[in-house]
Amino acid sequence: MSFSRSARPASRVRLAAACLVLTLSVTGCGRPAADTAAADHLTMELPKGLREVSGLTAHNGELFVIGDEQGLVYRIRFAQARVKKWLRFGDPPEKEDFEGLAVYRGALYATTSRGVLYRSDNVADGKATAFQRFDTGLAELCEIEGLEAWPEREVLLLLCKTPLQKHLRGNLNLFAWSPELQQRVPEADIQVPFDAFDKPLKDGKVFPSAVSRVNTGQLWLLSAQGKRLLKISLDGKALAAGDLPDKKIHNQAEGFVFADGYFYVANEAGKKGKRGTLTRYRELI
Repeated sequence: MSFSRSARPASRVRLAAACLVLTLSVTGCGRPAADTAAADHLTMELPKGLREVSGLTAHNGELFVIGDEQGLVYRIRFAQARVKKWLRFGDPPEKEDFEGLAVYRGALYATTSRGVLYRSDNVADGKATAFQRFDTGLAELCEIEGLEAWPEREVLLLLCKTPLQKHLRGNLNLFAWSPELQQRVPEADIQVPFDAFDKPLKDGKVFPSAVSRVNTGQLWLLSAQGKRLLKISLDGKALAAGDLPDKKIHNQAEGFVFADGYFYVANEAGKKGKRGTLTRYRELI
């Protein structure tokens, strides 16, 4: 596993460090980010267990990622080029279609595509296997594929990838669920029509796969299909839309988070024999 740097001309990108290496035991080592801060972007290979990387989140300066098929969470310290198996939902890990991660009030939540939430209180300590499970009841409305915390409203936001009911089609849909009340909070749901963007989105062409809060009032949504980024406000306004850079890197982008001034995009391996990757950007759309 290794870092690769931007392929843009050297006049625009100056990278002091030539390469950082991760060991196959996923306890890798490398130079700190200070050596590479001028890079337009850096791409890091992930362990074999993350070929089908799915959810991505951040907490206290560290990244956490989960694969698509089992409840095994890895901790990533990108600047030091370190990846470590961190905690499990169950022992052995639960086998589910996991699609999103978020940290809410110190607890780590993972969502499945049917909107079933898994909670672990040990995101800081790691290694734990105990968990709680909650059914949000969203399976009949949407296929879920993203999760983000909205602590000011005391809810988690579950991102709809594929609407299953007619009244949801043609919109970006995020459903609010309260961890304290353990129920949906419809008044905090967010819906943004495709035609609200300056260049209207096409129904059937956008399937959001990840969501991250980028600043106080904005959510950024990633669509693997079309390799698109969509920016909306928390009060339901369309702000901007654009393309992911370097689409060769992002063959299937499934995870997205903004943390400590950087954007991170997680990509599935795609072809057999390849590995999943994590790319860090200083700027996007």
